[in-house]
Amino acid sequence: MMKPAAALLFQTASAASKPQWLSENKNTAAKSDHIARAIAHLVSFIVAILILVSLHELGHLLVARWCGIKVLRFSVGFGKPFFTKRWRNIEWCFAPIPLGG
Repeated sequence: MMKPAAALLFQTASAASKPQWLSENKNTAAKSDHIARAIAHLVSFIVAILILVSLHELGHLLVARWCGIKVLRFSVGFGKPFFTKRWRNIEWCFAPIPLGG
C-alpha cells in the first residue's frame, strides 16, 4: 500500500530537521570521534592564527627597527602577558588572546 505524499513529506522533513551528529542510530564511538575531530580542528585553527599573527607582528618589528624606531616591547596577543623575557633591550611577551599584539 502506498503512503500519501503528505506523509512522505512529513517523514522526510522530520528526519532532515535533526543534525546528523544527533541522530539516535549512531553509536557513542562515532560521536566521540566527531568531538575529537572538532577539537583537533579548533586546535589547528588556533595554531594557524598564532603563526600568522606572530609573522605579522614580526614584520612590524623589523620595519620599525629598519626605520630607526626604538622598539621597547614585542607582544603576540592581547591581555596580561603570561610569558615575558627581555632580550636585546626588547621585552618579548606572549599574551592569552592571540589576535594581535
